[in-house]
Amino acid sequence: MAGAATGFSIQDCRASEPNLPLLYKKLRYRENDGLLFWWLEGTKFGQIGAEITPLMKMLVGSLVRVRNEADGTFVVNTLEIVFYTDIKTGEYLRRWTNPYTGQTLSVDHAPLGPNTIRHGMDGMPIRATQIGGSKITARSLVHPLSIAGNDVWIAHDSTASVERDAGKAPSFLVNDWSTYFGDLSELNDTTKPVGTATVYLQEVTSWSRWMGMEGRPGNQMSRAIGRKVLAYDQMPAAWRDLMASEHPNIAANPAGAFDIPEAKFDR
Repeated sequence: MAGAATGFSIQDCRASEPNLPLLYKKLRYRENDGLLFWWLEGTKFGQIGAEITPLMKMLVGSLVRVRNEADGTFVVNTLEIVFYTDIKTGEYLRRWTNPYTGQTLSVDHAPLGPNTIRHGMDGMPIRATQIGGSKITARSLVHPLSIAGNDVWIAHDSTASVERDAGKAPSFLVNDWSTYFGDLSELNDTTKPVGTATVYLQEVTSWSRWMGMEGRPGNQMSRAIGRKVLAYDQMPAAWRDLMASEHPNIAANPAGAFDIPEAKFDR
């Protein structure tokens, strides 16, 4: 009955599934070659048992380049840069006091990437074997569409295990659940290669090394919302201001960011 009240249609979901790879590509990326950008704003938490502790705010920006191949596959280059800000004031964090240990630590804002992932004709990433010089084991799943009227949601789950210290330290574990939201008629419009999209992210990972929590129980959690845009100047002003001060070369030439060496993975 709840489904009938909202206009949710299982029949619509099933009928649309043959187009799922293309709809997902248009929603998360773009159908044609070119650049796009994602921003996320949210909160990072610590979790020990069932107790949740807010740690810091996050301003996340991803620079993305899509290139289609003749065989129907496509390549995605991504550079992600995260800025952490104070949980109360929103000020950019260079030093942070860990509420669990009382230590005041330097904050790691190291970028992730730029990395390159090839996607198959089904739209799914072909599993990478390394990231930032470290071995990675990863898998992902795109769920069936959820449709209510002209609203469409596509949920994407990914898990990864990244080797640390050549296997001498526990791996860094990542569980990422992203739900993308868009306009179904726009996604089905063959004249529009890019769909407008927003995202809701939930993530659970191991503790980051810089937090000084190695050997302690628990993990990090993140919750964030975001939007896809097609121009750098459409990214949030606060994130662009930090890019101008912390990564001026990238801010001045975002398209050239994919030519810089991939950052070492040291989470």
